[in-house]
Amino acid sequence: MSDRPSPETSAPPATGPAEPAQPPPERAGLAERQARLVAALVAGDPPPPGFDPALLAATTAGLLAKRAGDAARAWPELAASLGTGAGWARWFAAWAAGRPPGGSYADGLAAARDRAASGDLTGAAAVELAVREVARLPWRSVRWNRAARVLRVAGRTFVLRGQ
Repeated sequence: MSDRPSPETSAPPATGPAEPAQPPPERAGLAERQARLVAALVAGDPPPPGFDPALLAATTAGLLAKRAGDAARAWPELAASLGTGAGWARWFAAWAAGRPPGGSYADGLAAARDRAASGDLTGAAAVELAVREVARLPWRSVRWNRAARVLRVAGRTFVLRGQ
C-alpha cells in the first residue's frame, strides 16, 4: 500500500481563471476622479468638485517648487543663470505652470530651449544646453550659440568658448 492519495481523493482540478471582482459601488469612478485631481495639481486644469481651491493651489505651488529643485539639480547652470533660490524657483514655477511634468531632465531641456528661443539664455547656461543637445546627436556633430561652439567627435565632446 502506498501513502500517496489516489486520483479519486486528490483536490479537484482548477476550472480556469476566476472572474475579476467588481469594485464596490462607492469606488465606481474613483480612477476618473483621481485623474481629474492629478490634472488639477500638475497640468493647470480646474479643481474637481469637492476640493478646496485654496488648498489645491498650495499643493500645486509645493509640487512646482519640487519640480524646480529637481530641474535645478539636472540643469545647474540654467538654474544659476536665473539666480539660485527664489529667482530660479519663481521663474521656473511661472514657466512650468499648466505644463504637465516630463521629468527633471526633460523639464530643464524644454525650459532652456524656451529661454534660448527668446534670446535670454547666455553664458554657462547656453553652453550647458549646447553640450546636452550635441550629446543627443550622432557621433559627429556640431552645435553653436553666442557662448560657445560644441563639437562631438567619436563620442567625445569638446567645448570651444567664444566666437
